[in-house]
Amino acid sequence: MEPHFPTNEDLRHFKALSAPLLSPDGNLVLFTVTEATADGGTSHLWLAPAARSQQKARQITFSPPSDKRGERGAQWAPDGSAIYFLAKRDEHTQLFRLDMRGGEAAPYDLKVLPAVDESKVPGAIPPPGSAAASAANKSSDKKAENESWYDRWYFGKPWEHMDDAWRQGPLSGAAHAKTPFLLLQGQSDATDPLGQSEEMYRALRQAGVPVEMVTYPREDHGPLAVGIFGHPPPEPWHGFDGRQRIVEFIERAFASQAAK
Repeated sequence: MEPHFPTNEDLRHFKALSAPLLSPDGNLVLFTVTEATADGGTSHLWLAPAARSQQKARQITFSPPSDKRGERGAQWAPDGSAIYFLAKRDEHTQLFRLDMRGGEAAPYDLKVLPAVDESKVPGAIPPPGSAAASAANKSSDKKAENESWYDRWYFGKPWEHMDDAWRQGPLSGAAHAKTPFLLLQGQSDATDPLGQSEEMYRALRQAGVPVEMVTYPREDHGPLAVGIFGHPPPEPWHGFDGRQRIVEFIERAFASQAAK
């Protein structure tokens, strides 16, 4: 073939390799292959041995015709037992988990606290504003935080300034809340521990305020926040999920006000 400037037909046969990720045990490389299409490009995930081997690279994900973009945002599980990636299988982009032992990739469901009658839950948070609620809030707030030095600098030790600590805690305003809430919480958050969001969730439920809570496994305060902001964290699919939930929550919760 004579050398020539690439045509559109030539470009359709180009493939781009990107996002190589070494497995936790160092034996495999996960990477993305993107093929040019009329819709802009379709990506699929491939695996290859990290060292020289007679084994060839192999494609491990295949998308249906309805998914024009394919699979993307792949990450290894910390123990190498699975691969997580984003793909659109129905109407929405979802997080999927592919078990390295075999089988088809399946949607990965993050833990979402169900809507329940909190008055029947053992040890439910007392009504906001009561003495019992005040004690529960203070007992798990500043004392549970890993970085509570700035609170102590402003207000002193919470057990020495109980009224100030209560007014600073979010539960003190739960009785007056009316706006719908969405709580996104890292299960390993050492700055604002999981228990604080659970307390707020239960208090708002008992107060009749619309509230949703989603918890993200292994996530600490900072990594989850930067992931939601769109920066590359250790587990970017959590940030993607958080951003999508925020947009859907705002559209759903405030649709009536926007229409006015």
